[in-house]
Amino acid sequence: MPVEISSNPIQVCQQVASGPDTHAHELNQPGFLSLSTPEALQSLVEQGKVLALSIQPELEQLNQLQHHGHEGYLNITLPMVGVTDYLSTESSTSAAHAFGSVLGLNHFSADSQQAQFSRPDFIVAKDIIGNQYEILLEPNGQVAVPENGVGKFSLLSEVKLMYGLDQVLEGRGLDQASGLPAGHVYLLPPPGFQGKYSATISVSQTQEDFSEKEISARKTPILIQDLSQEQDAAQHVGLSGLSGLSGLSGLSGLSGLSESGLHHVTKFLFTEYDFTKAILSGDEGLGSSVKQVNGLNDFGLSPEAIGVYYDLWLSSVANHQISPDYFLNHIHTQDLLGLQNLDDLGLSSVDQLSLQGILNQAKLGDFSGIQELYANNNLDHNINNNLDNHLDNHLDNSILPAETAKIMTLGLADVFSPGEHGAVISGFNLHQDKLDLSALLNQLPNMHIQDLSATVHGKDVQIHYQEPHTGQVQTLVTLAGASPDSYLPDLLHYLNLNNE
Repeated sequence: MPVEISSNPIQVCQQVASGPDTHAHELNQPGFLSLSTPEALQSLVEQGKVLALSIQPELEQLNQLQHHGHEGYLNITLPMVGVTDYLSTESSTSAAHAFGSVLGLNHFSADSQQAQFSRPDFIVAKDIIGNQYEILLEPNGQVAVPENGVGKFSLLSEVKLMYGLDQVLEGRGLDQASGLPAGHVYLLPPPGFQGKYSATISVSQTQEDFSEKEISARKTPILIQDLSQEQDAAQHVGLSGLSGLSGLSGLSGLSGLSESGLHHVTKFLFTEYDFTKAILSGDEGLGSSVKQVNGLNDFGLSPEAIGVYYDLWLSSVANHQISPDYFLNHIHTQDLLGLQNLDDLGLSSVDQLSLQGILNQAKLGDFSGIQELYANNNLDHNINNNLDNHLDNHLDNSILPAETAKIMTLGLADVFSPGEHGAVISGFNLHQDKLDLSALLNQLPNMHIQDLSATVHGKDVQIHYQEPHTGQVQTLVTLAGASPDSYLPDLLHYLNLNNE
């Protein structure tokens, strides 16, 4: 029987900026998949770049295994959040660091005198079509190319780090991480990444035939967001009624479009068919960047891999993890200008407003807005422009005449911000305004409209979500003063669920 994977409550942490202290842990660098030294780990913890995940249940299980004379492993499975190709790390089509890194283990870190012992006993990679194979690292952190890679890919979807029982409990070959609490795994999230990221923590027992039997597993979903960016934007808006600026998630992000919106636009401009042609023709920048060594990366043997690669590549472009040069040089913006109905892109109403402004600009011959969607240096410019252009339509009643309807968006960060019980939005008129929950429902696939409900308390309206399996009720948002007459219309009346 497979082990049932449980899920922890979502954790929120700040986006990690890439720098010299994180570079050593990137793919094919000396510290790749190695623990950090005590001093470096302490510094990263103090900077807020490292997330402490409790492993107390797993430590108890490992102690039990040891007590009964068994061998076993603590396994940390880290997914890739972008194109990760260990044969093409310098390519513009591969993200420099699209994965997390374990930097501390229980109360142990790397021994600077024998750093080679700070890696897991085994590293099991899963490629983009599901093949699992062990990868070996050279002393300098380089991934050793498998001798026989026929049918396998160097493009990875996840890695599983297998730490031996004595590594975790006794610190075999490791150093004490003084000043840091025991009972945790210290995780460096993927630098530069924003969005949802889930690490899986499991324990396996070594069988007599040396195979591993998994005895427990749990997922830890993590929401990584640029909190400083949201605070700066909130100051620009002067908001006092919206809790956590991700209520602006439809028009914030890096580009002026939400991550989902930019993903849809990118997919429209460069389809999977376009991508497949480039791969099979060996097009410079895509096809020729996927090296074929020792049988690795033969799309002829596994053509289904192209679709998976495309999805990862698409996300990496939309998330600004890889250079957009190839994409921008191969698209035809006229295709977007000729689109008669933006609904065909599957965008939220807020994204449609942002994109319409960019397209109006392009129709006058200025295509800089489309290019800036994919630039890495356009943060403040785009955020301020979008706030200036669309603030009147979305946020503050004091700016608009009372009869003008508004659309307000609600995102993950509003609902799950630490220390808060959902978002608080003021300036909302229940009888004419709309609350856009489409981004939230898209990001939480287990949440459905039928599980939502609303109650009125005086003049305030609260929207709740009831988890169907546990019955637990979560307040998603309080619309302060939204119903001056204490009247509550049907929920669907004021929810804008264009993606449902």
